[in-house]
Amino acid sequence: PDIMTKNLFYADIVYSLGGLEAEKLIFGQDNMSNGGGSDLRRATTNAAAMVKTYGMADHMHQISVEGLSPNAIYNKDSNQSAEDWAMELVKTAQEEAQQILQDNKALLLEIAHYLSIYPSIVEEDLRKITDKYNIKVRTKDNYYGYKDMIKETMTKMGLAYSEIPTPSV
Repeated sequence: PDIMTKNLFYADIVYSLGGLEAEKLIFGQDNMSNGGGSDLRRATTNAAAMVKTYGMADHMHQISVEGLSPNAIYNKDSNQSAEDWAMELVKTAQEEAQQILQDNKALLLEIAHYLSIYPSIVEEDLRKITDKYNIKVRTKDNYYGYKDMIKETMTKMGLAYSEIPTPSV
């Protein structure tokens, strides 16, 4: 989606750490490659952006330091707090990625086996493998239902909801 929510950022961080954690699970800590470096950088960058650019940390003031040195506005303590929050978020996402992979280790091994033979996997082949495990693959476009959130909130408020809203005059 064009707009990233806090939940989508977090899901992307978990996703970004998946390859790195899969290598650890399948090959062991000592046989990890440098291939996960860009994934780790993406996860770390997103976590830092959540707190320092988008004001998504609940415990901190909302201020963006995008385009500025983080230390230009943050004092030493708040900058450290922002970094601690981002590090904890990455750690939590890493643990979630590990659990997801452990829970789906057979699927992971089948995909790893496929990729040990072929250089990449197309969506059709991935779906054939995941279908055997009754796993629904979600794309970013259908991962998060904004329409469903709006409908739920309107219903809770007692407001009328229709699939095709008519403009009020």
